[in-house]
Amino acid sequence: MKEKSNKTNQKKKPVKTDSFIKGNSRLAYMLLGGILLLTFFVYLPSLNNKFTDWDDQDYVTENKLIAHPENVYAMLTTPVSVNYHPLTMYSLALDYKIAENMPEQDKPRVYHITNLIFHLFNIVLVFYFLMFLSSGRVYTSLACALLFAIHPMHVESVAWVSERKDVLYTFFFLLSMICYLKYLANKQLKWMLLCFGCFVLSLASKPAAVVLPVVLFAIDYFKGRKINLTVAAEKIPFLILSLILGALTFIAQAKGGAVAGVDDYPFTHRILFAFYGIMMYLIKVIFPFTLCNLYPFPNIEGQGLEPVFYIAPFVVLAIIGALAYFSKYNKVVLFGFAFFFINIFLVLQFFTVGQSIISDRYSYVSYLGLFIIATWWLDSDAHLINSYFKGLRTILLAVFAVLGCTYVIIATQRIKVWESAETLWTDAIDKFPGRLVVAYGGRGYYYRKQKQYDKAMADYNIAIGLNPKYVIPYPNRGNIYFALGKFDSAIMDYNKALQLQPDLWKTLSDRGAAKASRGDLRGAVEDLDVSIKNDPTNVGAITNRALVHASLNQQKEALHDYEMVIAIEPNNDQVLNALGVSYQQLKMYNESLTAFNKAITLAPNMKVYYTNRSISWAAIGRNDNAQADINAAQLLK
Repeated sequence: MKEKSNKTNQKKKPVKTDSFIKGNSRLAYMLLGGILLLTFFVYLPSLNNKFTDWDDQDYVTENKLIAHPENVYAMLTTPVSVNYHPLTMYSLALDYKIAENMPEQDKPRVYHITNLIFHLFNIVLVFYFLMFLSSGRVYTSLACALLFAIHPMHVESVAWVSERKDVLYTFFFLLSMICYLKYLANKQLKWMLLCFGCFVLSLASKPAAVVLPVVLFAIDYFKGRKINLTVAAEKIPFLILSLILGALTFIAQAKGGAVAGVDDYPFTHRILFAFYGIMMYLIKVIFPFTLCNLYPFPNIEGQGLEPVFYIAPFVVLAIIGALAYFSKYNKVVLFGFAFFFINIFLVLQFFTVGQSIISDRYSYVSYLGLFIIATWWLDSDAHLINSYFKGLRTILLAVFAVLGCTYVIIATQRIKVWESAETLWTDAIDKFPGRLVVAYGGRGYYYRKQKQYDKAMADYNIAIGLNPKYVIPYPNRGNIYFALGKFDSAIMDYNKALQLQPDLWKTLSDRGAAKASRGDLRGAVEDLDVSIKNDPTNVGAITNRALVHASLNQQKEALHDYEMVIAIEPNNDQVLNALGVSYQQLKMYNESLTAFNKAITLAPNMKVYYTNRSISWAAIGRNDNAQADINAAQLLK
């Protein structure tokens, strides 16, 4: 008994701490619940936001892929907005199914609810990730969860429907890191397998997850693991998968025109862009002001870069120097900045991707590293501040509280900006007037959809004036001319768009429709033939070609086109009616009755369908049925 007592006395005494949370897990979970509740109320207005016209049409409103998730091959292999993220597509397909029979104005809410739910899940995962990483530093974990929850730079990832990929990939990214920490704690293979499985799901949600293997090495460093062949070998499957998907993503983006050519900006400029990006992300983590969905590249034609781009490398290098100095005393600083840099590196515009020099959404995961640096001192037993600068601790707590309140206010205002395409693009134009051609084009598209043609035309004219080589305004302005019956002007805009980008098959089909409206039926067929050959699912183009064939009295060709449309959209009642009429022209009355019957089943209140069917009944001698259809038509308004 005495020997046992001596061993007990030799144990180290626990580190003394003034934390009132440690040892009281219920209180910690209550505070985490409070963070979740605060986040819910901050983001609650986003549930009333509409779709925007910034990628939302590609991902949801005009995406036929999510309407047919049973087509597994297409879901797994078809890139959307020049990226492969099949799991994101399946999550959107689930929302599509839920919202399918809802009124149009209510449908966006389903997608926004899902985004918010994943954001709330991610907050919880951030808390647990920090708890495991820091070996139970409750204040740090709660503070990081709070900053992650309410930081205004994160609004874009949550309030934008198309950024489902961001909240979804982060969910599995955090889970993968948590599983890895569990593996480090007990070396059980199941945790490494779960880590890899979550990594695969994260990659399937967004290619940005390719950096996870490097993050795992950073965690090894933080946890004091010696980097050797055994540790490196653990990451080989991760690295192979990252390299494959990274290469496929780059190729897809390059083919889709998302990656600028190497000659668009000199290499030295792209290096300066990268330093500028790092500097702005570091500034906005503390001062998230003048936020925008797009931040313009500098206009270098006829002038050099603005002075801020030349200052940026010195600012960043000075910050890195300071971090290196402090990392001698606490490796948290080096780990936090490494986590930030690893997750931001691929979007620093070494290769100019997209039309924004920085983007708020890229901070969603990367800022977690900076949050760790900013909050590590909160657990009083772990930092020199508590020992030597007790007064400074109080000041820092006050600053933290003020920043938290400020971030809530800014985030609330930022969520309102995402209310609609009009508010989004107007905000961008107000922030950078005359510099964002995409913003004028985007708002013009919104106005065109609302049939506010004067406003749309004004925005398109400004966009074309800012950049005559930017293709998007031309076909959209052409569509306005088409709607106004100005077919010659529409064709001129379509011609310009096709001159700039010949593979705009939708624009080619629109030009075919304009030619047909102007009376050039042969020219219309030529355009429509090429468009359909390259885009065989363009129902509008096939339908227009059928109408042109009918006008040319080419009834068999028209019939073939209508059958093509029905193969794609079997429940399109208008095309079924047109198919029935086409059968009538060929005296195929029984076939026409089948088409009319289905059209009437789908749309029983369409008067013309009954009238057309009565003609087929009469043609085969079924006059009673014909009269019944005429009577039914007369009863309908």
